[in-house]
Amino acid sequence: MSGEAAASVSAARESDSRSYVELDAARGALSPRREVGRADGTVSKEEAEAQDEDVVIELKNVHKTYLIGADGVPALRGVDFRVQRGEFVAVYGMSGCGKSTLLSILGTIDRHSKGDVTLLGRRITGRTKDSELADIRLNDIGFVFQAFNLLPTLSVFANVELPMLLSGRYTASERKRRVHYLLERVGMMHRVRNFPSQLSGGEQQRVTIARALVNAPRLLLLDEPTGDLDTKSTDIIMNMFLEIHERDDVSLVMVTHDIMLRNYASRVVQMQDGRIFSDTAVSREITRQNRASLRQHIEGSSAPHRGVRSTAGAFTGASRSSTATQDVACSQLDIADCRLTAVRRANDYHAAIRSDPAPE
Repeated sequence: MSGEAAASVSAARESDSRSYVELDAARGALSPRREVGRADGTVSKEEAEAQDEDVVIELKNVHKTYLIGADGVPALRGVDFRVQRGEFVAVYGMSGCGKSTLLSILGTIDRHSKGDVTLLGRRITGRTKDSELADIRLNDIGFVFQAFNLLPTLSVFANVELPMLLSGRYTASERKRRVHYLLERVGMMHRVRNFPSQLSGGEQQRVTIARALVNAPRLLLLDEPTGDLDTKSTDIIMNMFLEIHERDDVSLVMVTHDIMLRNYASRVVQMQDGRIFSDTAVSREITRQNRASLRQHIEGSSAPHRGVRSTAGAFTGASRSSTATQDVACSQLDIADCRLTAVRRANDYHAAIRSDPAPE
C-alpha cells in the first residue's frame, strides 16, 4: 500500500468514530435495537408504538400487473409484507414467483398497481414524484445486484465514490476518507486504483458492497447477489452481509432462487405465483446464540495469516451459525444445513483477502 493510501486509511479509522458514526446515527442506523415483548409474549401499547416506529417497509394488499398488449399479466397478487429495522430477510422462490418484482417495488425502481406501500416512513403512491424516489434511492437504499454494475471506465475508488458525489453533501476529503475506510473494510484497499476489468467476480462484488454502503443507507436490497460467483466467493460475500447486518444494524432484504442462501437470514419468506406462501423466523435467542458461538469459534481457530488485514472492525467472515444450536435452528426452518459452511470456510475467507501490493 502506498504511503498516501496508508495515511488515508489511518485517518479514516480515527475519524470513523466521529464523523461517520455521526452520519450513520443521524440516519438511525447505529442506534440500539429495541427489545419488544414481555416474557408472557404480550406487548404493551408503548412497545407496540415503538415497534411501529421501527418499521422500515410495509406493504398492504399490494398488486402489480404488467400490461402486455391488451392483456394484464399479474406479478404480485395481494402481498402483505413488513420489515423491521435491523432484520435480515431472505425472499426465495422459483423464477416467475414475483420476488424480483417485489424487490423492484421496495427499491422504488418500479411502481405498484394497487395497494399501500410505506418505505422508510414515506408513503409511496402513483403521485410520488420521480425526484423524491431518486432521492430515496440515492441516500436511503443500497443496492447489490447479481450483475455488478460497476462503471468500466472508472477506478475502484471512483466507482465507490460516485454516490457521494451525486449526493452533493460531502467535501473531497470526506469522500476520500469514507471510500478508503469502506474499501479497507471489505478487503479491497489494495485494488483502489484498479479498474473493474482487472478484478475477479468476487472482488467486483466486494467493491459493489462498498459502494452500496457509502451513503450509510438504512436499507440494503440484494438481488441474487451471488448468482455469478463460485461457492468460495459466495461464502465470503454472504459473510460480509452478515457482518454488515450485525455491525451497521441496517435492514437487509435479499431475493434468491438458491434455497441454500436462505440459511444466512434470520427470517425466510417463500413466494409462489405472486403471493407470499410462507414467512418463518428464527427466534431472537437462537440467533444470539448462533452469533456468539461462531465468534468464539473464529477467534479460537482463525489466527491472522501473514499479509492478511486484521484491523479492528474489518470483515471477519462472521455468521450466525453454531454447532450447539444448529439442530434447533434447522428444526424451525426445516433446513438440513444451516450456516455451517460459514464456519467451515472461515479460514478460506482470511486467505482470500490477502493483500497484494498497491500500484504506485
